[in-house]
Amino acid sequence: IDYSLHNQCPITCVVRIRSQDRGILMGEFVWTPLIEDRQVIGLLAIGRDISERKMIETALRESEDQLRSIVQSTKDAIISLDRHGQVVFWNRGAEEIFGYASAQMLGQPVSRVIPERFREAHRQGILRAATAGHLTVSGTMFELVGLRQDGTEFPLEFTLAAWKAQSGLFFTGIIRDITERKRSEEALNALVKGTASVTGEEFFPVFVRELAAALELSYAFVTELVSGSRTKLRLLASWEKTTWGKTFEYDSDHT
Repeated sequence: IDYSLHNQCPITCVVRIRSQDRGILMGEFVWTPLIEDRQVIGLLAIGRDISERKMIETALRESEDQLRSIVQSTKDAIISLDRHGQVVFWNRGAEEIFGYASAQMLGQPVSRVIPERFREAHRQGILRAATAGHLTVSGTMFELVGLRQDGTEFPLEFTLAAWKAQSGLFFTGIIRDITERKRSEEALNALVKGTASVTGEEFFPVFVRELAAALELSYAFVTELVSGSRTKLRLLASWEKTTWGKTFEYDSDHT
């Protein structure tokens, strides 16, 4: 109040108020000096209860902190772009997958992590979405090729969503490195082709051996449900490091 009177200017302050009926409240007061002939003749105070607003602000701040913690702890890359395709958010998962630190990517075109042969298609897609104000493929899962900082390419899976803020249209993508999954798929396809000519009792032993080799596993096995039982399984074939294992039956309730 002294500051407002001395400087002849309004001030706003937030104070805690003890209410007999409602306990502790948060109040916002605006103090405005009343001036006449260049002299302060009084002070006008306008106050309002902002307890609910403060509660909402606190809840939002806590949710933002929680969301930020989740976004930064996930292994998936989470990237946000502005309408020009420049990076405005780059989480730790993106750092691990692409090899660029957040400081290296913020404000940079996301095309840095897209192989050159795909960049024009990406640019056109961003341009169309920015012009339309929305995505026609929002939430759809895609597979594409990414480019690491060291120049190596890798398969990735991503979903893209668009959102609007006061400053314009933004895009957020969630990206996963699927290198291991693709390697497993290729190995299994090769395995199926390699065992296609094997039939009868030899099939499963050959299958588990080739499966272990293709996926670099120490142990692989194939089981079937015993006819007439809901829990008993029969081990048809197993491979343990360098040799076939024994075949037997067991109850899955105890495993």
